[in-house]
Amino acid sequence: QPPGTPVVDISVSRSPKVVHYMDSAVMIEPNETVDIHAGRKLLGAIGPYYQYDDSRTATNTDSDFEFYDVSDCRRPVLKGTLKLPRLRAHGGVFAPDGRTYYTTSYTGNIPPDDRNHGNERWGTNVDAVIAIDVTDPTRPREIVRWVVPTEVGSPHWITLNQDGTRAYLSLSGKQFGSDAPVANGIAIGKAITAM
Repeated sequence: QPPGTPVVDISVSRSPKVVHYMDSAVMIEPNETVDIHAGRKLLGAIGPYYQYDDSRTATNTDSDFEFYDVSDCRRPVLKGTLKLPRLRAHGGVFAPDGRTYYTTSYTGNIPPDDRNHGNERWGTNVDAVIAIDVTDPTRPREIVRWVVPTEVGSPHWITLNQDGTRAYLSLSGKQFGSDAPVANGIAIGKAITAM
């Protein structure tokens, strides 16, 4: 199959068909970061997801964000990009108003006894929640980075309430290299949005 994220036409629900592949470096393997804001007709994604056995990502410690106009949902158009340092991107979601995109940086799925030297590059202060201002789709910018304390756990996924004021962060595993116990659960906090 061609590499990338397929765009699937489901206008005839009984016979969906691939009409396009988004094959940028981000869209080759965006993991759980793909999200669409229907009101603003925008798609956001961060990638590639970091795998030590993948030559594209084996030594990276940053991620690229891409922001697409999906007014013509069959042919997404790249509007803006942003390099995010020290980020092991995992989950991503738009705020309800579509002006802020949130992502998690997650090391909780690296086994604690992993001896792969490629994972040593992550060190500490990688597990975080990052808010990206996408008010201007051509100029996305990082506005907040909350480094999650090791005793809280590793941030797997984030979602927001309907008015975008509260964030719910699912926790899974423990931060890579941490001596803290495994923390599976949820953290709740105030959401920071673009002004």
